[in-house]
Amino acid sequence: MWSHQCSSSQEIEHSPAPISFGGVVVLERNIKNVECPIRRVLGWMDSVADTPQEPAETMSHDIFPCVAYNGDVVLLSPEFLLSETGSYRTFAVGNVLRESLKQIINRGKNSTYVSDFTEGVRECAVTCDYFDCCRGGQASNKFFELGTTKGTETTYCKNSEQRLVRAILNNI
Repeated sequence: MWSHQCSSSQEIEHSPAPISFGGVVVLERNIKNVECPIRRVLGWMDSVADTPQEPAETMSHDIFPCVAYNGDVVLLSPEFLLSETGSYRTFAVGNVLRESLKQIINRGKNSTYVSDFTEGVRECAVTCDYFDCCRGGQASNKFFELGTTKGTETTYCKNSEQRLVRAILNNI
């Protein structure tokens, strides 16, 4: 089993040894900020081979509550704090100065942008060959690139997930 967690310090301090998978050298020379994503994808490939992935219908995402300086709470992404929402009225689902975080989270799970994100993840599961790697992507990338959290493929996904997986698979 391949296991490697990447922290920001590991992205900067990398080992000089080549990265291999299944006896094949995938990256001859480790390059700053390249080693960690490659190790992450190889870890994903190993885990997918050994463990069935949770189906998208039952999969849960981290709701990731974030609190702004004024007590407003947003879900799914800190990038949503105090952001313009476009088609959504607001990303704030409550305020911790007026109610408990538990109440806010329970109500916020039903907000339009969270429901849209869940629907977009389910669509990704049906339409994307790379779903098992990214598990539906990040809400903020979808919103800021596509104008909705319901979206599926983003430029970020194409560049950071799909191209990396294809490059590794083409060299194994």
